[in-house]
Amino acid sequence: MSVDVQLIYANISKCLIVLFKGGIELTKGSKIMKFRESHDYYVDMAELFSIFSDPTRLKILHALLDGEKCVKKICEIVGLNQSTCSHQLKILKQHKVVKAIRDGKYIRYSISDDKIKKIIEIGEKYSVGSEE
Repeated sequence: MSVDVQLIYANISKCLIVLFKGGIELTKGSKIMKFRESHDYYVDMAELFSIFSDPTRLKILHALLDGEKCVKKICEIVGLNQSTCSHQLKILKQHKVVKAIRDGKYIRYSISDDKIKKIIEIGEKYSVGSEE
């Protein structure tokens, strides 16, 4: 893992600790997160956030921020071969981070909902290279 990725991951982890310990309002009028007793809840949450720890998946998500795209277009934007891109999209789809819609012989991918976009915005806000 490169130093930049380690630093970004560390900052996101710090943000998550803040979220879990004290709660934080994610959007205007949103509920404040509460401590949960169930260990399984945190296992599921950790699995979700592990999806965002891969730079390739983050690039794909950024490519999808402005709307749905087919695999070929995502590959062009992100600079990946189709095999790698399809593999990462499969992982994102399995975790319900992206959704896929068949359009004839093509599959168009998009971010599953606005909450995923909000997670990316929070990550950008707390990443090392973010502008103040």
